[in-house]
Amino acid sequence: MQTELVIFDCDGVLVDSERLGNRVLVEFVAEFGLAMKLEEAILLFKGCKMADCVAVIEQKLGKKMPQDFVTQLRTRTAEVFERELRLVEGIEAALDKINLPRAC
Repeated sequence: MQTELVIFDCDGVLVDSERLGNRVLVEFVAEFGLAMKLEEAILLFKGCKMADCVAVIEQKLGKKMPQDFVTQLRTRTAEVFERELRLVEGIEAALDKINLPRAC
């Protein structure tokens, strides 16, 4: 069987957004009174759906998050990604060596 296409996962392969995204989350939930360490957030939330993350946060806080919590979190995360998100070291050179169609 011949390879016709290479599909990449974005986080951890092309960019490392997991740490940045969780940092924003930790900073934001602190405003609501939930103190978490970055490493704890990464362990709890890595690969989770947003609804599951919010459920954990609400359980830990003992109260519901505001209705616009996810929207605000995504806005803050996008702003941080715009300023700080970087390619995984060496990925550009690796992609240059692949002479096949690529997708993410």
